[in-house]
Amino acid sequence: MNYELFVLGAHRRFARDVPEMTGIIAAMASLGMLFPSTPLGIPSGGRAITLADYDRHGHPVTEAACQYWRRWKHLLADHAVDQAPGIPGHKLATNDGWHVTRTECAQALRAYTAAGRHPEVFGRALVPFLRVAARHDGFRVH
Repeated sequence: MNYELFVLGAHRRFARDVPEMTGIIAAMASLGMLFPSTPLGIPSGGRAITLADYDRHGHPVTEAACQYWRRWKHLLADHAVDQAPGIPGHKLATNDGWHVTRTECAQALRAYTAAGRHPEVFGRALVPFLRVAARHDGFRVH
């Protein structure tokens, strides 16, 4: 399993395998760039969504499926309200399409600058990637 991070609105990608990402996540936490968090629950309510609610390309075609995807997209971008600044840790815990917002990227970069050190595990690509993401619409975790 690998992680691929894609900046939204720019052609920028950051990819690492699970052991590398585990080290990066730990280093980011030690610098205050991310905080432990738990995501909101999976969207529910209404009737069960089935394959009939989607076209052959996987796009929602019924109002129920559209509502579900709106709730899911909100969940993927949720900051875990009332938490510390930076990136919510749950967004880097899995590669399920989480949206790390531009604000979260900017907060993580401020913590990185304040820490005054560059962990070796970051390499040369992570911080520039976060800078681009902070100038655009954040990034997705796949």
